[in-house]
Amino acid sequence: WYESSVTMNQILSSRKIKYFHLIQPNQYYPTKRVFTSKEKEIAISKDSPYIEGVKKGYPVLLSKVADLQKAGVNVFSGVNILDNTKETVYKDACCHYNSVGEEVLANYVSSSIIKVVRESK
Repeated sequence: WYESSVTMNQILSSRKIKYFHLIQPNQYYPTKRVFTSKEKEIAISKDSPYIEGVKKGYPVLLSKVADLQKAGVNVFSGVNILDNTKETVYKDACCHYNSVGEEVLANYVSSSIIKVVRESK
């Protein structure tokens, strides 16, 4: 994963195209988010096949953010962007968002990209 991100950044940079790597929230990676009662019903499953991968993988992903930044990759951790959202944002027990969650994610992605573009001018 790390090498793939660095390589994609190198390829795109050689063509003067900016590359962005964003780590999105997942309900199985613990943050300060308080789930709604609806989310607890539809978005949290103790039998989910994704729990183990998220619990093992996300700490590894997040541990590499600084290394990716040092390698010149525009990488952003958005794992906490849903923490202050009171509404239901997940629509299934995998990782998919409803329109509220999609809007929060879209705002985070767009503001992250805009910041990088403005700083590079």
